[in-house]
Amino acid sequence: MEKKQFPVIDMKATGQNIKTLMNSADITVSDVQKYFGFANPQAVYHWINGERIPQIDNLLALSQLLNVSLEKILIYNFRDG
Repeated sequence: MEKKQFPVIDMKATGQNIKTLMNSADITVSDVQKYFGFANPQAVYHWINGERIPQIDNLLALSQLLNVSLEKILIYNFRDG
C-alpha cells in the first residue's frame, strides 16, 4: 500500500486564523459569544488562543457567522500516515 499524507490540524495556526477572520469580518469575541449563547467568552478565547478547536457543529456555525467555508477556517499540515 502506498504511503499517504495524513492531515493534522494545527491548533495554534487555526486559532490565529479564526482571530484574523473575525477581525476581517469586524466580529468581536463578544459577538461570537452572543451568537453561540455562551454564558462567558472563555470558549472563544480558547479557540483563538489555539488551546481548543471548536466542535464540528460549532465550527460549521462559525463558518456561517464568518461567511467562509470550513476549509478557510482550519489550518492543517500533513504527516506521513
